[in-house]
Amino acid sequence: LSSAIADIKEFSEGVSISDFCKAISASLVTKKVNMQDKLYGYTIIDSLKAITELSFSDLIKLYGITTQRVLIFTKVTTGRTPMVAIKVTNLHPALVVLHGLSHVAEIAKRIAEVESIPLAVCMLESVEDINKALGKVG
Repeated sequence: LSSAIADIKEFSEGVSISDFCKAISASLVTKKVNMQDKLYGYTIIDSLKAITELSFSDLIKLYGITTQRVLIFTKVTTGRTPMVAIKVTNLHPALVVLHGLSHVAEIAKRIAEVESIPLAVCMLESVEDINKALGKVG
């Protein structure tokens, strides 16, 4: 698809939000999340490349075969841009994970809450660490 996509995978069976977050050391920043909701895949996205390289139709392709997936955005500074991009595509992932930031912008949290999209922050050191952890999921 694009160099903005670091990895994309479908799971052979559903994985709960709880188990997924545990596997990649992610903490939820939104409330009202059903931790047992199932995820059926993930896409790891370089947010900087996505902003500069992806068209609207490319953004929709990030979902693979199902929207019941996790979008993991790397190289994020506030979380604002990925959440705005999700809002404008009008397709809602089952979970959004932000990586590489120390503080989530209030507007990113508000969009997540209003759109009912669980939002989490991953504290693993690198994208390689995320890939390694995800190798044991699904």
